[in-house]
Amino acid sequence: MTVSDQIHDKLSQVPNKPGIYLMKDRFGRVIYVGKARNLRKRVSQYFHPSRRLGWDLKLNALIGAIHDFDVHTVRSEPEAVLLEGKLIKEFHPRYNVSFRDDKRFLLLKVNLSDPIPRFTLTRLSTFTIAALVLASVGLYGLVSFSVGRRTNEIGIRMALGARAGAVLAMVMRQGMMVAAAGVAGGLVASAALTSHLTTMLFGVSAADPATYAGLATVMAIVSALACYVPARRASIRSRRSAQSDSIRQPLTTESSGSGAFSTGSRNAATCRRNSS
Repeated sequence: MTVSDQIHDKLSQVPNKPGIYLMKDRFGRVIYVGKARNLRKRVSQYFHPSRRLGWDLKLNALIGAIHDFDVHTVRSEPEAVLLEGKLIKEFHPRYNVSFRDDKRFLLLKVNLSDPIPRFTLTRLSTFTIAALVLASVGLYGLVSFSVGRRTNEIGIRMALGARAGAVLAMVMRQGMMVAAAGVAGGLVASAALTSHLTTMLFGVSAADPATYAGLATVMAIVSALACYVPARRASIRSRRSAQSDSIRQPLTTESSGSGAFSTGSRNAATCRRNSS
């Protein structure tokens, strides 16, 4: 019986339960440890020839080195995450990156004030918040830069008589249309990738409406601020520049009048000296 036949026979015996799986090379060494909500569905994905076209070099190398695998079922998804981290620290598989040091290990949180205390995984929430912050900072910088490039346009519009409120409304409307298109495209792409994320998520559905709504709301708020702040700054600068010009203009006229008066006085004095 070949290795592929052995793997095929073992795949038919893998249960549809949460747990972890260990990929082994021809020497029996563990080269990869993974977790899954559905072990049969997840492990079978590694041995579908039709999926090879979408794999990167590292994944192709992993699949080529697999000669056997083992699975361990657990009672719940959080247990699978904890067991995965423990086994990675124990075997140090060459194809695993996470959990190799204490910085990436999971933390457990227990709220003793609850009637029935429960364990919660804090590392996942921390990295999710960090990813959201990075995405928000990047979005704000990109949108504010594009709006800031229109400073001269905003100044010209206000110099021609446009009201600051109308200019702000125009910039906000145009910027939010682009942001709405981006958010819609992101939601469509996320929905299309739910089938690939299902086996990698724990404690939350890949199509959770609250998650999608929350992310879309955060992105919309960040985009609105990125449009408003530079546009408001440009309108204030243009208004101050117009006020400075209005103050300088009477002073220039008065100076010109004083110069003409002084020139007339000197001419009159010269005429009196010549007549005497």
